[in-house]
Amino acid sequence: MIDEKEFHKGDKVVDGTYLNRVPLAKRWYTRATESDKESLETTVLLSHVVFPDMSLTGESDTQTLSSNCNRRAAQRLGAVRVSETEHELILDEISRRDALEFIDNSRASDDEETDSEDDDDSDSEDDAE
Repeated sequence: MIDEKEFHKGDKVVDGTYLNRVPLAKRWYTRATESDKESLETTVLLSHVVFPDMSLTGESDTQTLSSNCNRRAAQRLGAVRVSETEHELILDEISRRDALEFIDNSRASDDEETDSEDDDDSDSEDDAE
């Protein structure tokens, strides 16, 4: 469950459920079982949500679990899959956010350098008087 210390007053948060990867099965996940459902409920900052309306699908005639994974266990746990298209959209959004964060961090660094140079200039002016 939520640890109140992780968030600040006014933070926008959302509840969700953690998914476990199915080993050796690309883009397949299992939801929590009844016994551990509560332990896998989570609350995250809304700003960390990348793709909120993701559609997860089970096995079908065209999409089956890899023969390399433990298929019986994954099927018993109700394995679901993220489509290739949605997976690409998620990766694109993560890359876009990383690029924006890099730009923001670069600007902050530039501002700090400018402030530092201004402080150096004022010290030199003080020394000249």
